[in-house]
Amino acid sequence: SISKSKLCTCAGRYHKRAWSLSSDDSHQRSFSTGAIISKGGKIGKANAVSTQNIIKEVSEKHDLSIAKSGRVLDTILSAIVDNVKNGNSVSLSKFGKFSSNNLPSRNVSMNFGGEKGKIVTAPSRNRPKFEPFLRFKNDLNEE
Repeated sequence: SISKSKLCTCAGRYHKRAWSLSSDDSHQRSFSTGAIISKGGKIGKANAVSTQNIIKEVSEKHDLSIAKSGRVLDTILSAIVDNVKNGNSVSLSKFGKFSSNNLPSRNVSMNFGGEKGKIVTAPSRNRPKFEPFLRFKNDLNEE
């Protein structure tokens, strides 16, 4: 069964977070963090693939050293970050588009701490954005 949201404590603050129960109802998954919480209260990651796992896979598939595969992945990721940081969008065919949204500065109310209720200005910032392409979405749902 799936519930739309539950209140969650994160660093002492409450906010809504989407949850789902697995089919055997023994674990809850947070969609926003990927964390698994067992009924015993232990938190872990399910099916998480690390950078090292990807580097090893590239190394094996393309007959490269692990060091060289790591440098290739670092170069690709740096190119994506640098271009998005400079205001460009990066489209990877059959995968998706990376871009950023500018969030303007705004006045917010402090909800915690000794200055609770005080109005402060949150600075403007860039938020990363990823839009998966239809091919990527379809590949995820193939059986």
